[in-house]
Amino acid sequence: MKKLTLILVLFLLTHFSYAEEMSSSYTIYSYHPDAPFYLPRQPLDLTRAWVDLFNKQETGIQLKLIQVSRPVLNQIVENKQPYLIIWANPIWFKSRDPNVMATNNIFWDADILVSLPQKPINYSAPEDLQGLRIGGRNGYFYKGINPLVKEGKIKRLNQLTDQENFYQLTTNKVDAFIMSRSSYLYWQYSDASKKNLFVAISPHDAYTRHILVSSQNKHLVAPLNQFIEQLEEDKTWQNYLKTWGVEELITPFELELDELQKY
Repeated sequence: MKKLTLILVLFLLTHFSYAEEMSSSYTIYSYHPDAPFYLPRQPLDLTRAWVDLFNKQETGIQLKLIQVSRPVLNQIVENKQPYLIIWANPIWFKSRDPNVMATNNIFWDADILVSLPQKPINYSAPEDLQGLRIGGRNGYFYKGINPLVKEGKIKRLNQLTDQENFYQLTTNKVDAFIMSRSSYLYWQYSDASKKNLFVAISPHDAYTRHILVSSQNKHLVAPLNQFIEQLEEDKTWQNYLKTWGVEELITPFELELDELQKY
């Protein structure tokens, strides 16, 4: 009888310990200040939709979304604080945390070069931008462009948002600026004033978007991956993508060969 009681106590302790762990709440950071990822004046945006759908699962895991700037997020990662980061690629944070982990990709995206139709900028390589004023984003690294900026061959003017870069473009303060294809698709879908922008055929970069996970949260990779796999058949999620005009990003395109092989 005592042996049976001991076994029962051990079982209950193990059960409640597991339940407590699985009922934990975790902070997930988003640093994208642009649509469709961030729409503060609307009841929902792509990021909140993703987090809300995840939290509706009966897993006991709850995510608390916090919006931060990229420089602030860089500090969080460099200070080795626990983190989850939505819509990111491990390549972007590897130098700040060599142990960064990533879930399966949520969708594909690209950085594109946008200019005015009256002064279109054709682009195939960073060298094509020499002598130009290029709008970028605070805290963002642009492959191949940063060295040319340091050499004084490209003038880079940073802003906080795509909307600010768009203003710089329309007031002739920059010749072109770099933005994500996802945000551009949203503009095309929702804003008639931006429909005539010229987009260079070749993207500056192409990549996959994931949830990045710190080593302290590595136990969350499996449930996050399971959720991402379920989204492929989730009609609510598919409707959300259509709502914000980004449904085509769920299929691969324009990825470099090494990324296609990896993902």
